[in-house]
Amino acid sequence: MAYDKAGNNKTASITFYIDNTEPSVSIVFPIDGSWVGTYVYVNVSASDELSGVYAVELLINGSSQGYYYPPDYDIYWDATEYAEGTYNLTVVAYDNVNNTASKSIVVHLDKTSPVVGVVSPANRSWVSGVVEISVPVSDVGAGVDYVVFGIYGQPELLYNDTAEPYEYSWDTRSYAEGKQLLAIIVKDKAGNYQCVVLEYYVDNTPPSISAVEYPSEVKGNEVAKINVTVIDVKSGVSNVILSYSVDGGETWTNLTMDLREGNVYGAAIPGQSVGTTVQFKIIVFDAAGNMAVSPTYSYKVVSKVSWTLIGGVGVVVGTTAVLVFVLARRKGVK
Repeated sequence: MAYDKAGNNKTASITFYIDNTEPSVSIVFPIDGSWVGTYVYVNVSASDELSGVYAVELLINGSSQGYYYPPDYDIYWDATEYAEGTYNLTVVAYDNVNNTASKSIVVHLDKTSPVVGVVSPANRSWVSGVVEISVPVSDVGAGVDYVVFGIYGQPELLYNDTAEPYEYSWDTRSYAEGKQLLAIIVKDKAGNYQCVVLEYYVDNTPPSISAVEYPSEVKGNEVAKINVTVIDVKSGVSNVILSYSVDGGETWTNLTMDLREGNVYGAAIPGQSVGTTVQFKIIVFDAAGNMAVSPTYSYKVVSKVSWTLIGGVGVVVGTTAVLVFVLARRKGVK
């Protein structure tokens, strides 16, 4: 109210609000004592019931990183220029009359990605069936958070493993044969990532076995030569085994067959005593691990080999019989 000396007066009024209460502020993420990576999203909750929040300031070890404003604040700490180590992260909330409140936590900065060792099976391997993919992973800072498996270029994840050993049983039978790219993504607890893409070749087709050549009879204590044609058009033949039994199939002995020429493999079963019936079968593995097993064949060990030409598989019983047959053909004998 204002009065002049003649007694005239005039009145003016205003309204103002008193706010001596500091705002409320908390750090939702990251949590105290946690590991963080190069780019840290700081989720802050701030409120003030009277004058309202004006801004939130971010400080790292007491050094201001700037001011952020409501409603969403959108606070990021770019730790590119910071060395790995432990830092005090503080947020200060200011209301519109400059009351302040702060909240501090400790965080551990880890900017190093996890290390992926030699994955098993090795890169560029042939695989078949259900394959156990094993991923050795190490992280000297925050520690491994999870390992994700997926097919490169496909959005669907195959598996997310969160505990050691980091493994996945990959069923290759659900995928086309040929090259497949398996992506493995490793994340540590600070948010650092490492990604490797492995090239595998799927082959779920077993080798083919044909033209098994063997004698139906051999003399006592003479070896029996066995030949077989084996083909695998994808991963290729890795091992051909001649498995034989002299006790009616109770026990079996394995011999590795050698590649002779083309696709023909051969081995010789040791000589046996007269009267023995020798059973044998061919077991073939390809480079992808597929297996093929032939029927079981047999021959007899005799004191004298019969003069008989064996048909069906184009095998002659005994070398003498072969010679007689060839000479007879040359002389025109039918």
